[in-house]
Amino acid sequence: MKKLLNTLYVTSENSYLGLDGENVVVYDDKNEIGRLPLHNLEEIISFGYRGTSPALMGACADRNISLCYLTPQGKFLARVSGKVKGNVVLRKQQFQSSSEDIKCLEIAKNCILGKVYNSRWVLERAIRDHSMQIDVDKVKKASIKLKEFLDYIQNSQSMNQLRGYEGEAASIYFGVFDELILQQKKDFFFQGRNRRPPLDNVNAMLSFTYTLLTTQITSALEVVGLDPYVGYMHTERPGRVSLSLDLIEELRAVMADRFVLSLINKKIVNGKNFIKKENGAVLMDTDIRKKLLSEWQNKKKEIITHPYLNEKVEWGMVPFVQAMLLARYLRGDLDEYPVFLWKCGDGVLVLITYDVNTETAEGKTRLRKVAKQCVNYGRRVQNSVFECILDNAQCVMLKAILTDLIDKDVDSLRFYYLGNRYQTKIEHVGVDRADQTLIL
Repeated sequence: MKKLLNTLYVTSENSYLGLDGENVVVYDDKNEIGRLPLHNLEEIISFGYRGTSPALMGACADRNISLCYLTPQGKFLARVSGKVKGNVVLRKQQFQSSSEDIKCLEIAKNCILGKVYNSRWVLERAIRDHSMQIDVDKVKKASIKLKEFLDYIQNSQSMNQLRGYEGEAASIYFGVFDELILQQKKDFFFQGRNRRPPLDNVNAMLSFTYTLLTTQITSALEVVGLDPYVGYMHTERPGRVSLSLDLIEELRAVMADRFVLSLINKKIVNGKNFIKKENGAVLMDTDIRKKLLSEWQNKKKEIITHPYLNEKVEWGMVPFVQAMLLARYLRGDLDEYPVFLWKCGDGVLVLITYDVNTETAEGKTRLRKVAKQCVNYGRRVQNSVFECILDNAQCVMLKAILTDLIDKDVDSLRFYYLGNRYQTKIEHVGVDRADQTLIL
């Protein structure tokens, strides 16, 4: 697994970046103000206009260090890329799949399912933790609607239909987003998503954080050998990182939205550091950008358990893991792209067993589809038996998917809920199939 390295943020507009040996040097009016070794860095993000020396650009390209330029307000300007790296066969598979409507729809569905699922989880988490501070009925209604959209998205027949469902779901989610702002309501209010330019403090922070996350995803895609400009859902056009915009959908709510909410609700930021322009645009000053970037780095270092790999990873490694999983899917190592479905709480152990009649060809197809879905959520321990660690929303979602797949007249499903202290309730004797990888 790739290690999480540091990101250098240069926030001074007058800074110039140069190379001295194996170090990146930051100058301000010819005065050296900072120096860092390149081997500790995975990304450099500059918010200035004075630029970077060609020597440093070449060194970053050779070491696969992402070099990204933003305006002082956080608007993306350009990236520096070196030689094309990675497996040429993988990129050919990516290009071929991007021209297949069925394949595009399949990948796009998973990304949007992840977006809506994680958005709903953010709302459910607010209901669970802050029921005395929010309008529970309003937020609960939005959550129920998002749950319905999971089925609509799963059954989408075209990309236009999928985009329509995605837009409606986003409107529902952002319609109650203001309820999640618990502190500093006078300075931080949300009346809807707006951008280019953002018209309030919350939207300014969201746009800035989305830019940081998009840059991180783009770097991750390049590391695994994928072309970030060739996407599946977002329209391809010159200069647009379409694949990065596809993958950010599943991570917006859990990585960016929750991050912004935590800064506001914990009073890490306040309304004094925002500048309102004559055209209504709201910009962040240098102080709040520095504070936000510092907290973003801390956020990236937090350890989580990846819901698919079931391994401990840093939040900052999640884009890389998802890029790696997408690459494995395109290579044929996985039957489906495992979208990032975050869990509300630690989850409980659910034992899923199924008995699918395989006397017909249709029955054998149903068996493969049922097993394929179970693999995405848990691990096989015996034939037709899976252990899955699920939160309530995941459990409801998986049960609905499996119920739709089986033929209720000849097949059966059983769900055993074993509680959240399952580690002390499970004993095993003999061969442990859970350590074996299943590829259908």
